Amino acid sequence: MWTSPIEWERQGARYPLEDIIPELYGEFLIVLLMGLIIGVIFFILSGVFFKRATDIIAHASNVSLFSAGGLVYLIGAILVVIGIGLILILIAYLLVGIAFFMLKEKPKEEQLQITEFNY
Repeated sequence: MWTSPIEWERQGARYPLEDIIPELYGEFLIVLLMGLIIGVIFFILSGVFFKRATDIIAHASNVSLFSAGGLVYLIGAILVVIGIGLILILIAYLLVGIAFFMLKEKPKEEQLQITEFNY
C-alpha cells in the first residue's frame, strides 16, 4: 500500500493531478482576473453613489464631514487595486460615523425642505 509520495515515486506511480493542473492554470488565472476586474468596477460604482449620497446629506445637514467621507470613500474605491483602498474605505466609514454624531437633534424647518441637488 502506498503511504507517502516518496513511495509512490518508488513504485513508478504518477501524481493523479500532475497532468491536469498545468492545463487549468490559464483558465484559473483568467477567471480570477475577470473576477478582480468586476469587483473593482463595483467598488468604483459604489464609491460614486456613496459620494453622491454623502454630498446630499452634507448639503441638507450643513455638516461638511459627510462630503469629506464620501470623497475618501471614492478615492479608496479607486485605489483598492493597489491595496491601500480598503484602508481608506475604513477611514471613510469612520468619518461618516463621526459626521452622524455631529448632526443636530432637531433641524430647523428650513432645512427640512429638500431642494433639487444637481451634479
